[in-house]
Amino acid sequence: MMTNSTNNPWNSIHNSAKRRVDAKHRFNIFWLVNEKGKYGLAIILDNLYGNYEFIDHIKGVSIIRKLNKNSPGEIYLVVNRNEDWEIFLALCLDLIQVSAKCETAERLIKHVNGRLKRWQLFLSNDNRLTLSLQKQMGLLAELIVLRDLVMPSFPISYGLNSWVGADYDKQDFALSNSTLEVKSYITTKGEIVKISSLHQLEDLRPLFLVAIGFTINPQGISILDVIHEINEEINEDDFESKEIFDNKLAAYGYIDGVTPEPFYQFTSDAINAYKVIEGFPRILSNDVKPQILSVEYTIDLRRCLEFRLELNSIF
Repeated sequence: MMTNSTNNPWNSIHNSAKRRVDAKHRFNIFWLVNEKGKYGLAIILDNLYGNYEFIDHIKGVSIIRKLNKNSPGEIYLVVNRNEDWEIFLALCLDLIQVSAKCETAERLIKHVNGRLKRWQLFLSNDNRLTLSLQKQMGLLAELIVLRDLVMPSFPISYGLNSWVGADYDKQDFALSNSTLEVKSYITTKGEIVKISSLHQLEDLRPLFLVAIGFTINPQGISILDVIHEINEEINEDDFESKEIFDNKLAAYGYIDGVTPEPFYQFTSDAINAYKVIEGFPRILSNDVKPQILSVEYTIDLRRCLEFRLELNSIF
């Protein structure tokens, strides 16, 4: 979903004014500019009142709701900085698209609230609309491990909940009896991976490092392919697992129908697993003076053959 200044819907709206999004839309939804000149979106719902659970804030956006018994229900989203209008527009268009599929105001509240929670996860990590090549490689590697290693070994909901890759200071999969750290690298540059924090290779449980080598190839697979395959494995009636998966993707920086191209395609050339035990080359927090707040280093896994093990032996 790409934007530019020519499709800024707020450009022609004066302060303290609003304009209906679409005359054919089932609900009353308006672009607005408030009295301070801030861009916003208003959802006006007739005869809706009650104690509805509703998210009240996401990063960079203020959310105001007025659900009174004697007046229409009103929900306002206002961006904190107009300079961020492009990503705010993507958020608004996503909500408009979702609301168009709702038949009642109650369903709209439920679905819009769900989408806002997803956007909250997306924006909490300072994600932008596009996913860089490096970030797509990292996400693809974690999705492959989720699909091929974790999901066949555990119940789907448990496997999905174990995926914590969006929290970049921790390992990518936190299971009850083991922990997995997943790394990706460009095959032609060698099996060299970057460790971005002291804690990535440190855990009380058995810890394994899984490294996947990729080559950019227009005939290969993208994150979209693996996301689709994982969704196919989730039972269509298992709404909770679907919600968990979508929210995990949002926290990583991907929202279906919102994140724009390009989606890079890769072939997977090698998948190797290593047991991170005493002697494995790593920097531990106990080895670092407390004045050092962060550490980043690289490991040449070609020199770690004595720690390599069969992938299917991890569990």
